[in-house]
Order: sequence, then C-alpha cells, then structure tokens
Amino acid sequence: MASSLTPTETYTVCRYKLRLTSEDCEEMPEPLTLIRPVQIAAFLWNRVFEGLDREAMCAVYFDASRRVIGWTLAYVGCLTRCHVEPRGIVVPALLVNAQALLIAHNHPSGLPEPSEHDKLFASQIRMACDILGITFVDSMVLADGRPEASPRWSSMKAIYY
Repeated sequence: MASSLTPTETYTVCRYKLRLTSEDCEEMPEPLTLIRPVQIAAFLWNRVFEGLDREAMCAVYFDASRRVIGWTLAYVGCLTRCHVEPRGIVVPALLVNAQALLIAHNHPSGLPEPSEHDKLFASQIRMACDILGITFVDSMVLADGRPEASPRWSSMKAIYY
C-alpha cells in the first residue's frame, strides 16, 4: 500500500507520558481500610455525596491489603441520571496501580435501590475489571439517610457474585 503523503509532507507521531494528578489530599492517622459497606458509605457520603442535588459517580481505589489509596469523582450528571463510561472508572485505577476498585453513586431521590441500568453498568465494570486483572469490590448506591445521621445505601455485590 503506497503512502498518500507527498515527499514534502510530514506525519507526526508523539510520545506521551501518562500522569494522574492528585487534586486534594487528606492526612490520615493510619492507613484507611474499608471493608464493610457501612464504612464505605460513610467515607463517601462525607467526602462526595452529602448535600449533592444531582447524581454523581465516584470510584475508590485500593491496594492489595484493601487500604484506600485514592478516590475520584468520575462523573456528575443531572437530577435523575449520570452518563458514565467504564473507561473513566478503570483508567484511573490503572494509573494509580490499584489492585481493587469500588464504584458508588447517589440517588438524590432518597431511594438507595439500584435501577436496572445501575445493575447493567455494575456488570460492565466487573467485566472490565476481570479483563484488566483488577478486583471489583462492589457497586453501591447511596441516598440521604435523613432523619438519621448516616446515609442509606444498597450494595449490588450479591447480584454479580
């Protein structure tokens, strides 16, 4: 196949460097290990979802000892939905060298039950993680727990394990 470039034209190929930049860091007295869903719900509610009036998706990244190495607010949507792509969740996991990840999003309606779309997306993320060798911990839905102080939540782990 002949090149379509004339002798005076050039074609540019770039070398790229991947870098994940931390937005904010918080000091912890010791490594944070989140194992129980209620711990994860409280961690994320206090940092991401409390008072948020629209749906948002975040991911928590873990090392091999299930210590939190970081989290990201991956997508922010509107009142009733948040358009999310799996690559926006798994690429940061690869960049931070995560062994495991968990995804969570909120329902501003106050109902923590997952929709069929939520279940489908959790299944897609689990499959992407399986291919990439990342342990998929869970997919959670959080909602305001008023009048209780803590959020209400549901875990989809039982759906795909």
